[in-house]
Amino acid sequence: MKKGLKLWNSKYFVDLDKQCKDLMVNINELDLKDENANLCEAELTRRRDLVNDFWKMFERNESLVHQKARSK
Repeated sequence: MKKGLKLWNSKYFVDLDKQCKDLMVNINELDLKDENANLCEAELTRRRDLVNDFWKMFERNESLVHQKARSK
C-alpha cells in the first residue's frame, strides 16, 4: 500500500512548480505569437487547454502545500 501511494504521489505531485512554469512558458509563447499575428483555431484550442492544465496544476500544488502544513 505504501509503495503504491509513493508511486502515485511521485506521478501527480513531484515537480508541480516545474510543470506550472513549463505550462506558463508555452502559454506565453502563444500569447507572443497572438500579438504578432492572430492564432488559428488549433492554437487557440491549445492555449485554452494549456491554461486549464495550468490551473489544475496550481490547484494540486495548493492542495499539497495545505496538506503538508497540516501534517506538521
